[in-house]
Amino acid sequence: MGGNEAHDLPRAERRRIQELLDHTEVAPQDDRSAANGLSDMTDSAPLSIGEQEEAAIIEGLRERLAMSERAHLRLVDKT
Repeated sequence: MGGNEAHDLPRAERRRIQELLDHTEVAPQDDRSAANGLSDMTDSAPLSIGEQEEAAIIEGLRERLAMSERAHLRLVDKT
């Protein structure tokens, strides 16, 4: 694998993960905004199953992004 390709793959992966993360983080905010208009603000119910799943997905994407960034830094350090 050439030097440019070795740098391009992690860069593309970070961009793809960031786009997924951006899209995933926007959707729950939209859902909460709509729900706030329909419910009593004193309702302190725990997160729904869907919200818990979304939080887990977001955390997983953040971890993948951090791993990808560390891989990129290792490549940069070797050049």
